[in-house]
Amino acid sequence: MSGSADLHKAIAALWISSGLDALFQAKWNEADRSKYATLNDVEAAPGTPFPYVVFEAAQPSTDTRMSGRARRQKYHVDDQTWTFSVYAVPEQSKSSKVVASELGNEILKVFGGHPTEEPQTGGMELDNGNVLLVQYQYDHFERQADNVWKWSVEYKIKTDKPVMV
Repeated sequence: MSGSADLHKAIAALWISSGLDALFQAKWNEADRSKYATLNDVEAAPGTPFPYVVFEAAQPSTDTRMSGRARRQKYHVDDQTWTFSVYAVPEQSKSSKVVASELGNEILKVFGGHPTEEPQTGGMELDNGNVLLVQYQYDHFERQADNVWKWSVEYKIKTDKPVMV
């Protein structure tokens, strides 16, 4: 795999290995766990139970191109913005905003931005290239409906990828 698909694969692997997938699934009915994804690309499938996450990956921009002398392989250093949005409804005695906040806080622990936890992104591996930096940008809340809140966290991810020319 190469390019942005390689980064998608690395993020999905970290999502599972960090326990985020299991954390969200634990809040679902047993029957839904094999039918739906907790991490969804751009939008969730109809009927996906709450809480769930939707991510959006912006088009990467190439900041730097480099190569060694007399080599056909070059490296592109790319920046790509990733936004994870948690959608939540009330749960037991907690409001949907509190549920979204608590789950978003778990994402911060894994990908970075939490005030006391070291991110787990150092283990992210690409098949071709490297993840150089996962940089927390911001997080914010937004009401979606009477009982639904969205909590979003944004990262800038810098990678270097080999490109044959």
